Amino acid sequence: MMYSLTFSKNIPYPIRRRDLEYPTENVKFAYLIAIDKVYLDYGLDTGYTWIYTVDAFTDKALKARIYNSGGTLVFYARGKFGGDFYALPDLRFYLSTEDFRITKNVSGTATVLASEAVDLDGFYGIIGSISGSTLKAFRDDFTTPKLTATDTDIAEGEFGFTSNEGNSNFVLYPIAELLAPLTEIPKPILIIEYDVVEKTDIKYGYKYNAPDMPQDLVEVSKDQVSPEEWKALQSNPKGANGLPLINKLAVTWGAIDYKGEPTMLCAIYGGSPSYLDPKRILKHIEYARSKGLKVFKPPATPREVIELHRVIRRDRPEMLIEPEELAYQLIGSEKLEPDAVSRFYEREIINLGRIKRVPTWELRRTIIRWIERARRHRREEAEKRLRKVLKI
Repeated sequence: MMYSLTFSKNIPYPIRRRDLEYPTENVKFAYLIAIDKVYLDYGLDTGYTWIYTVDAFTDKALKARIYNSGGTLVFYARGKFGGDFYALPDLRFYLSTEDFRITKNVSGTATVLASEAVDLDGFYGIIGSISGSTLKAFRDDFTTPKLTATDTDIAEGEFGFTSNEGNSNFVLYPIAELLAPLTEIPKPILIIEYDVVEKTDIKYGYKYNAPDMPQDLVEVSKDQVSPEEWKALQSNPKGANGLPLINKLAVTWGAIDYKGEPTMLCAIYGGSPSYLDPKRILKHIEYARSKGLKVFKPPATPREVIELHRVIRRDRPEMLIEPEELAYQLIGSEKLEPDAVSRFYEREIINLGRIKRVPTWELRRTIIRWIERARRHRREEAEKRLRKVLKI
């Protein structure tokens, strides 16, 4: 089927080099480097290296093979150098049972949006993926993400990597790939509200916001964990006896469109190392209720999502996600993704006009891909919204 080319009013004449199409999915960074579509920046004062695409995109996945260097490694998504960006994922190997995270950096403020209850070490295959307002981070298993969250602060930007140490990672960058977004996401077991507090990074001293979750930091000896777990724990902070610390109450969680409120709604997911407290979810519930904070059972149907969205929106008027976006995050069915993404483009292009730097041909190609997915899943309303966007 032929699609009409809209966005034509945005095409400059004569056509410039940046307006020429090139592959942006299933393409390695080595190719993008060869055609001069990747920037390399090195901060002499910070020691950080930044490698990122020349052009801005909206929906993409970024895949790479990484190694635990003991420092930080960030998959840079929808970023602007020196400005706002998502760290998708943000790997901090020196933390206690929260090495794998998603964060956002907006107007100089860092906020953790998701964290996996895990300690990491060694080589991993990693994918960070964005589709609309949904953020996903995969580790080794490229079918189901370990982390997912929703956020509506950053609509477009470059994709790439940044690291401050462990230069052995750099040889892996050329074989990193840009992909189309991945689809399935897990279902949460609960939704819990937490106070938001400012924390200080234990290694680098920078400030960031995160939910105030209960902790039980304890030392672990070699005979209490598997050899693989013991190896991963060596990067953790040490306790009074010189043994690595773990947080026995750590949970895997993802934020629901946090907009700077005093509290954050977090979807809580199952799965964790065996050395964590098996009753930690109950302790999180007790902790929240002792502070007068809310605990919700996840919705099972779109109708239940609409009711939950109404309740949440009443207390959080700044939240931008629509019921369709919340449904995709909390129900997780692949067929709901076109509904969520169509709401994103309707809001960002028609209502807010925040997508401005993505090349015309790339934006058109992306929306056409979502139209085809909507048709495949018979999501007629989503297809209508996307076609309306295509005519702008």
